[in-house]
Amino acid sequence: VTELGMFVAEAQRKADQEKARLEELVAERTAALERLATTDVLTGALNRRRFLELAEQELARAVRYRHPLCLAMLDLDHFKSINDRFGHAAGDEALRAVADVVRGGLRTVDLLGRYGGEELMVALPETNRDAASIALERIRTQVALIRLTPPDASVRVSGGLVEMLAGESLEAGLRRADAALYQAKRSGRNRLIVA
Repeated sequence: VTELGMFVAEAQRKADQEKARLEELVAERTAALERLATTDVLTGALNRRRFLELAEQELARAVRYRHPLCLAMLDLDHFKSINDRFGHAAGDEALRAVADVVRGGLRTVDLLGRYGGEELMVALPETNRDAASIALERIRTQVALIRLTPPDASVRVSGGLVEMLAGESLEAGLRRADAALYQAKRSGRNRLIVA
């Protein structure tokens, strides 16, 4: 009986270890799938869908507590010429580098997402237009310091910034930020326009 009890106890211990190992593997795979479903593979920024979900939550919080929320659209200047002159690998490098600089200039509560192509979106909760402008200007100047692998390749960024208005939808705020971005492009690029 003692031997049988020891055998059963050992079998149970091994079964418990295997169960724990499988649960850990499932948790790792689930986290990896979640990252794939919510993150842009190239830049590591949130994908558009996830950014919009989280930005909607931030907008609801800002409305509820009557706190400011700023949105910005950023776009790499002359991105097509980087791809055309140096190849798509250089374009990918530029986009990754810009996303890294933007991420490094944001707080952990801020949101960074890839809108599409070479456009990035930023949401700055609890931040008014003046403070957001200072942060994004600092980021814009840091982007200009990026050195790409092709030594004569450089990257600049233009941006449009808005503070959400009372009763404004996220979609409307992003449209205003996009319009400010295109104003920055039309007025010479490598600048931030605050709407």
